Amino acid sequence: MKKPTLHSTLAAVAQEAGVSKMTASRALRNTGRVSAETIRRVTAAAAQLGYRPNPLVQTLMTGVRKQKIERAASIAWVTTYPEGTAPPASVQAVENAARERCRELGYGLERIHINDPNFTMHSIPRIFQARGIRAAIIGPMQYPGEIPNFPFAAFASAAVGRSLSQPALHYTMTHHFHSMTRMLQELVRRGYQRIGFLHSTEMNTRFEHGTLMVFEHYCLQNGVNPLQAHQSHDGWNRSSYRAWFNAFQPDAIIVDAPQIAEFLLKSQIPVGKSVDVATMSWQAKFPDCTGILHPFAALGSGTVDLVVAQLHRNERGIPKHQKAMLFEGDWIEGKTLRAAKI
Repeated sequence: MKKPTLHSTLAAVAQEAGVSKMTASRALRNTGRVSAETIRRVTAAAAQLGYRPNPLVQTLMTGVRKQKIERAASIAWVTTYPEGTAPPASVQAVENAARERCRELGYGLERIHINDPNFTMHSIPRIFQARGIRAAIIGPMQYPGEIPNFPFAAFASAAVGRSLSQPALHYTMTHHFHSMTRMLQELVRRGYQRIGFLHSTEMNTRFEHGTLMVFEHYCLQNGVNPLQAHQSHDGWNRSSYRAWFNAFQPDAIIVDAPQIAEFLLKSQIPVGKSVDVATMSWQAKFPDCTGILHPFAALGSGTVDLVVAQLHRNERGIPKHQKAMLFEGDWIEGKTLRAAKI
């Protein structure tokens, strides 16, 4: 075996593998039409010689790729929402940001409806290769769960959020732990003393139970029974909301989505009078509801950065150690909370 050297070059790798310098470059980046056997031979030669790409050259080439999108190098946006069905505005915002980031980096982004009857999991590698797709981003799923038999081992991949339960991919997510911390700090600063939390099982899954853990810790620190202060509203009707409100008597209610505030009003709960509301998921459709806005643009662009970094390192498959990229949400001041005490 040849002794690695700090001065190993791409030309030396090409010579060792018996290919041209251009082919060696493409094999190491897994771009262009290069056979699996050639990629194996070139990567083995690079490892043997101790070759490492020059980061300054990589930076320069990234700038070049920004000038012209290489249509043969694309990233799949994998969605479980059926084709022809509009996803939620939040999911669309994440996809739009991912598409823009791909454009900046010189990649295309192709939406793949994984539930399309024309697709089978066994055909995906062939279809992706034909379309020049080198990586896959798993967008927020319509229903949290798995994508059985998806060939993750063949591609660089990452997920937006935690709706994909398995396998353990790199992912981006709102820092929900900090979001609930900020929410409670704001409510306490405004003088609220008996705070409740209504949530759904699905949102708890998507939030990785981060908001609930922070809320329960707050309750225990303040001598409040968390089993009374928070409730899952799955399957609730108007009488369910009234029963919980009458039993706990909160002066502020945190809801996981602003629509719940409307259900509270319809349940004859005195929202805006003896009790106020704030949401963990602010939406433009409900601008008056104070709460946390998720950083959708950062989530989309950040996930692209995760998969592009893998492509640059020639990494494929399920990572040995899962990497998380967390982004802070923004506080949106509406009209549903009183002003802070001076």
